[in-house]
Amino acid sequence: MPLHGYTKIELTDVKTGKVETQEKHNIVTNAVQNILSGFDRSLNLQTMLADKRYSNDSGSDGNITNLITAFYGGLYLYDTPLGSNPDTLFAPAGAALVGTALQNTANTGTNPCRGSYNQAESSVDIENGVVTFVYDFATNQANGTIASVCLTSPRGAYMCEADTVPAALQPSTNPFTQMGPEQRFLTKIKSFDYYSGHIAPIWADEEKQLLVMGRIIADGEQQLLELRYHDLQLNSLDLFDPGSDVPKEIKTFSLQGLSLHPKDDAGSYHRIYADVERGKLYVSSVKATPVKPGEEMRVREFDMNTFAYTDYHLTNTSGENLSGFISGMRGPWLAGTVYDGWLYMQASYKKSGTKEVDYYRFRLTDSSQVEYIPTNDTGMYIITDAHDGRIYSFVGSDRGTSAGVLNTATGKVYSTERSDLWYSDSNYDNLKWLVIPTVGGGASPLVTGPGGTNYASIRRMVRPNYLGTINDLDAPVEKTPDKTMKITYTLRREA
Repeated sequence: MPLHGYTKIELTDVKTGKVETQEKHNIVTNAVQNILSGFDRSLNLQTMLADKRYSNDSGSDGNITNLITAFYGGLYLYDTPLGSNPDTLFAPAGAALVGTALQNTANTGTNPCRGSYNQAESSVDIENGVVTFVYDFATNQANGTIASVCLTSPRGAYMCEADTVPAALQPSTNPFTQMGPEQRFLTKIKSFDYYSGHIAPIWADEEKQLLVMGRIIADGEQQLLELRYHDLQLNSLDLFDPGSDVPKEIKTFSLQGLSLHPKDDAGSYHRIYADVERGKLYVSSVKATPVKPGEEMRVREFDMNTFAYTDYHLTNTSGENLSGFISGMRGPWLAGTVYDGWLYMQASYKKSGTKEVDYYRFRLTDSSQVEYIPTNDTGMYIITDAHDGRIYSFVGSDRGTSAGVLNTATGKVYSTERSDLWYSDSNYDNLKWLVIPTVGGGASPLVTGPGGTNYASIRRMVRPNYLGTINDLDAPVEKTPDKTMKITYTLRREA
């Protein structure tokens, strides 16, 4: 069903009463189409419609009354034009999020990023196919340059990125009831366990309908990288063994010349991570912990298609001791992860009176390029997702509840309001809710989480911060503390 959008922005000077207005048509992206059609249309719309927590627009029975608000009931304001390509599903890291809002919700707190829904002037006309969202921003909200106005999901509006955003709200015990649709795959896949097995999902491929599990295994004095390729069974089914955990193919690769700890059979000093946006698979290796100044760190970069590889030998030029516990088998650590050309390593020290630590990142091609990354008490020790230049860490655990976003363009960590998809750990013996790097996953990748004793639950989820529409203004506007702002966004069904 084709949609057409129209945006009107009104900035009112509270001292003079002067009103500045801009109006413009927008483009509708392919984000919702991507969500509805991905993984062979495995989306369960009935589950979504019955889930009152996926959208704030619900009827008297608690169910969603329409999908238009479920998919487009959130607002994003960016300081950078985002272009007119309908395949732009997420804002790049270089675009700063200035403001947000979501339908049916007022901002009664101190968050300076989020505005409020104007219930009186908004409307949803299902019969005629027209929805109008009206949002108001007070003088202290969404101040800055606004160059692009976009619609997103209602839950996406809680993902403000600012230094002063309040602490994350406590997430639900089941994040998928907040994320919306879900569909389980490979119901017999075993979860990893730090104490035995050491195997975890490494990446998935939407087009090839594959899930790749991986681990480091010891073989005498060297390590091997083992990758197990599983068919997601979207178009085929073994009637004798549905949801089989038997891989269709197993590949092994020697890590000779990489491993700095050749007897590391538990994988404590190795990290596997797939950067699917670059088409690269990385294995990181350190000798021990701590990694002292001047000591070596190694990375092997595999091409995910040909498995041709390049080795990088880096030096700890941070001047600080770094933690050598980088294993993805113990948890999906940011430490030891290579993303977007940088190796991230955790400082060994902890902040006084807290359990938080800071990070350094090293340019893979030149470790003399090192940057210090303070985490501002947001945690960031666990990766729950990484895409489009942002690394997300949503955690609820014995270390406290936190929600952080590391913007790789600025090298800065921001807090967010809500942590819908989260990792909860008191020990390291269970697989938690994590996004699996997914080739072609777009707005709806695969995730993994606990599915019962020793079993993983492989499902789809919706990344809540997708761009449903993009409206780049003819000229940016400046929202300042002496102005209020009203944004009227209309979506109309086209014939």
